[in-house]
Amino acid sequence: MKDTDMNSGPHAQAAGAGKNAENDTQQTLEMLQKSDLEMVRVLDDLIYLLIRKGVIAITDLPPMAQVKLMNRANARQELGGLEQLLGNDDRIF
Repeated sequence: MKDTDMNSGPHAQAAGAGKNAENDTQQTLEMLQKSDLEMVRVLDDLIYLLIRKGVIAITDLPPMAQVKLMNRANARQELGGLEQLLGNDDRIF
C-alpha cells in the first residue's frame, strides 16, 4: 500500500475524528476549570449571604470549611473588601 493511501483512507479519517474528539474534550475541561474558579466565588458569596441573614451559622460548617472561609475572608479584607474587588461595573444587580 502506498503512503498516500494510508493518509487518505478510513484509517486517516478515524485518526482525524479521534483528534477532534480529544480537542473537544480538552476545550470542555478548560471551560470547566475556568467555571470552577468562578463558582468558588459564587459559593463563597452565597455562604456569606446565608450567614449574614442568619440562615446558617459558620459553626454549622465542618471545621476545615470554617478555616478556609475565614482565610478567604481575611484575604478579601486585606484587598479592601468585596466592594473593591467588584469595582463599579461588576455589580450583580
